[in-house]
Amino acid sequence: GVGHRQDPRSEIRDSSSMPNSRPMPMTMPISSSMPMPMPVSSSRSCRHVGRADRMANVLPRGYGPLSDQLRRASQSAFLQLAEGAARFGADRANRLRGARAEACEAAACVEAIGHLGLAPASETDALLALLGRLAAMLTRLVR
Repeated sequence: GVGHRQDPRSEIRDSSSMPNSRPMPMTMPISSSMPMPMPVSSSRSCRHVGRADRMANVLPRGYGPLSDQLRRASQSAFLQLAEGAARFGADRANRLRGARAEACEAAACVEAIGHLGLAPASETDALLALLGRLAAMLTRLVR
């Protein structure tokens, strides 16, 4: 009908110009033998991203670089964990090591925020606990 759009992934390529050929789907089917990575966002490993972003948002003027670094490091830890979950072997280990390094960098930002008195100790302690658990999990996964 009018206004109805078909999913572009289901379109068939026009093969009329190729003799004796079958229509080919636009996308390749996913092999059932290939394991699908577990969605990282459904796990507890992403909680630190929201907390770090909220903490970065309330830092006073003049602490922009620290705020930006906290955001970048916490987001990078999460994204590298997701990348590592989808990889195998040495590549997986390298991504997980990178995620652990970023989690430690985010923790250093939170420690600096705490030492400067820019956030309540209860908030910095809670975020440090999350980042510490994430780093410990990543350490075990790399082994």
